[in-house]
Amino acid sequence: MLARFSVCLATCTPQRPQTNGVAERAVRTVLEGTRAILLASGLPHRWWVDATRCFCFLRNVSLINQQGITLYQNRHGENFEGKLLPFGCLVNYKPASKREVDAQLKFDGRVTQGIFMGYFMLRGGHWSGDYMVIDVAAYRCRLDGSDIPMHRI
Repeated sequence: MLARFSVCLATCTPQRPQTNGVAERAVRTVLEGTRAILLASGLPHRWWVDATRCFCFLRNVSLINQQGITLYQNRHGENFEGKLLPFGCLVNYKPASKREVDAQLKFDGRVTQGIFMGYFMLRGGHWSGDYMVIDVAAYRCRLDGSDIPMHRI
């Protein structure tokens, strides 16, 4: 005969965040990491959403768990094969949209300077192989951050 055991799960008290230390520490890590990469990039607060996504992704592909593999590899069963780029770094990218290609002069270089804004993720947190970039010239024209198109390259 099987014995039935009653398992008492510890739960946190509503409206008292100090009773849920693990979750609160994870939130604090993300907030501090986002602040740090925004400060290091020199980009304004307006980009905090993209900075948070980038921080969390970079943490998952670089932090090694107790089994000696990254969190990304543990979840998806494969290593992250992309480049590890810091949020807000300058990159050169090849424009893909017809509007951008048509705007280039005949003897201009085939690459444009951009600002790295993160990785494009598929559902489930799997990386698509694409990077997110904003054009430096567009950023300089609109320093308030309004209507700056994000390019998936």
